[in-house]
Amino acid sequence: MVASSRSLLSSQLTTSYNSDTSTSGHYFDIKAKTPIILNGIDINSAQDVGTNSPIEIYVKSGSYEGYTNNQTSWLLWTSRLLTNTSGPDAPSHISIPPININTDGRRSFYIHCTANNDCLRYDSTSNNTTLRVYQNQHVMLYRSGSTKINGDTWDGELSDTPSVFSGGLSYEVVTQSPTKMPTLRPSKSPSRSPTVSSLRFCAHLVFTFATLCFLNLLPL
Repeated sequence: MVASSRSLLSSQLTTSYNSDTSTSGHYFDIKAKTPIILNGIDINSAQDVGTNSPIEIYVKSGSYEGYTNNQTSWLLWTSRLLTNTSGPDAPSHISIPPININTDGRRSFYIHCTANNDCLRYDSTSNNTTLRVYQNQHVMLYRSGSTKINGDTWDGELSDTPSVFSGGLSYEVVTQSPTKMPTLRPSKSPSRSPTVSSLRFCAHLVFTFATLCFLNLLPL
């Protein structure tokens, strides 16, 4: 008998770190091709190495488009300090509380610099209006997102050109692996060997028969 058990496989999706400008807030969408658990985001920090920048990460189901100024549609998922650990155009990792995303599930993210500074580097795509994606066999990250051009969280004006999120995703792939269950076997057939009780009964019959013959109670 075979049953399924859930197992996890750690993986990553990395975008380009070829940035040309910075922003105080960045929106982007991801779509899962298979069930995943997102547990980290790599960010291209615009600050000096060793500098901490407080950030907030908001999430919602579906796309961010049409909801960039609607705070009630978003959930503040976590507040973190973004520490530039690698210099410009290199990943600085942020661990986040796990987010479960099922197959074909789409989630949007808004990363905001709460100190009202432009702490996020990104790639301006003013000459490319085609929606492109970074993807692997597990997840898609839509390259064309939107950025804030001032520091306000929800009322800030959006850039009028698409932008490419510069960073990456850390996640675990949820897989179903077969697990062998104990095989049910029929119990052993009863033994046909003589038992002690049956032997005693036969001996008793022989003794009784011999006694009766000895006493001439049975004709021979």
